[in-house]
Amino acid sequence: MQVGGTDFHKSNGCPPVHIILDTFTVMNPQPYHTSSINDWAYPLDDISYDIQNAKLEQYNADLFVSPTGDDNNTGLIQDEPLKTLSRAQLKIVSDSLHPNAIYLDKGLYSPSSNGDFFPMALRSYISIQGSGKDTTILSADSLSHIFFNAWAMTKDFTLKNLTLCNGFDHDGIGLINVYESINSNIENVKMFNGGGSFGSGIFQTRSISLKKILRYLTALAVSRPLDLEYLIPLTTRKLLIP
Repeated sequence: MQVGGTDFHKSNGCPPVHIILDTFTVMNPQPYHTSSINDWAYPLDDISYDIQNAKLEQYNADLFVSPTGDDNNTGLIQDEPLKTLSRAQLKIVSDSLHPNAIYLDKGLYSPSSNGDFFPMALRSYISIQGSGKDTTILSADSLSHIFFNAWAMTKDFTLKNLTLCNGFDHDGIGLINVYESINSNIENVKMFNGGGSFGSGIFQTRSISLKKILRYLTALAVSRPLDLEYLIPLTTRKLLIP
């Protein structure tokens, strides 16, 4: 999944679409599942549905994930966690009135360990929180970058208390590629071993708060001023702030 929804995506002047399905991933798709954008990557509300059945149940609630969990669990309580962040992202429902969080237990989340897959789209009004920056580790196994926002104006997401590592993208940013994100936060996150043609760590074009970011990166590329409360270390080859 490089752009758009996990199940369906349209762009570049494609006309409105009505989708008729016997079975879909979820009964009530959100932009994470199906997305439509214009030529400037701004979201369009022009997809309608007729869905009879769903593979996964959705929850407007916090969800819990552990590498030792099971994706057949609901994830609604800490003692019955899901196994992958990927599954939690498919199941969780959130909006501005009911923001929710995905809590990641300690351990390694990667394609080769627990079967997680990357890159993964960041979602509005959802917080992804680990148990600590040294204990919850997300690794892309150098197969792709880790997080991105597939459509402009992704709002109010949070990444907190985890490590992002081993990300790679020939045509972009090694770890996090955030385009036109609003009121979002990355806090107490360790990032290392990221590689990309535009930078190894973070790319963003709007306001984003970075707090207590421990970086071992070759480049941090941004195009507008950042809220840098506490950035360690501040040594970098490329810090682009006009």
